[in-house]
Amino acid sequence: MEKKLYWLLTGGTIVCDDKDSTAGLSPSEKIAYRIALSLPYNISPEIIPISNIDSTEMTPLLYEKIALTIDSLKANAKGIVITTGTDTMAYMGATLYFMLENISIPVVITGSQLPYFKENSDGPCNLADAFLLAGCEEFSGVAVVFDKKIIPPRYCYKAYSKSKAGFISVKDYYGRIEKGEISLSYTPPKGEYKYHPLVRKAIALIKLTPYINEDSIIPLIKNSEGVIIEGYGVGGIPKRIAEILSPIADNKPVWVVSQCIYDGVDMDIYAVGKAAEEWGIKSSEEFTSESAIAKMATMPGNK
Repeated sequence: MEKKLYWLLTGGTIVCDDKDSTAGLSPSEKIAYRIALSLPYNISPEIIPISNIDSTEMTPLLYEKIALTIDSLKANAKGIVITTGTDTMAYMGATLYFMLENISIPVVITGSQLPYFKENSDGPCNLADAFLLAGCEEFSGVAVVFDKKIIPPRYCYKAYSKSKAGFISVKDYYGRIEKGEISLSYTPPKGEYKYHPLVRKAIALIKLTPYINEDSIIPLIKNSEGVIIEGYGVGGIPKRIAEILSPIADNKPVWVVSQCIYDGVDMDIYAVGKAAEEWGIKSSEEFTSESAIAKMATMPGNK
């Protein structure tokens, strides 16, 4: 049996009506089916509606539904495209990357900054490139495709709120797509496929500032299953905050990422970082908060 291309709909700007609305843009499943009719004749994906929401409404439960759908389709799929809104696209990419370890088919996430049928929209190019990669036999794994870039989900970062450039990688790229040609520069995932469920669905993200009040973050920490701290520079945490987090770190994971886009965390450079490590606060191996949260969500254990 010939394997299929699948298109999972979750909403987002790409399927918003291009007509002006005083109420603002909102996704429309009807637009997705209209888009499908406009695709080139050689692209005829099976459409599977998952949700029809603005990406600001995304939740861990929906990520589980998406991942389970992909897991059930993978045996019969040539590749899978997921369209979603750009505001939380990096979170979706990172979450699926960790949930679907070593998946042997292309799982490609895309969207657009403008509705698909709006003049000069980036939607048609992004979607065409996504389907091109989804049908590529040389690619496997999860990727974000945007503005001709093939972005590793672990390093995907939304750098522009309106520009069609949209996303960057804070480290490497998987490749690019130019004029219908894919140029890959990555090593395909090796090893056995593993599905990792979300073991945490309530993770606190706290960005440090000199103005932060210790008392204000205590309820957030207590009501979470894990904590990600956006520390200063290479991961600096002031003593007054580390002292609050230290007893928490005995029962739930507490990780540090950098507020800087590039280079990541190295808590061994400064005394404040070393002290935080001694109190049980761990350095994240991830470069972005989105990726750190996704990894923590799928990681069993308390550390």
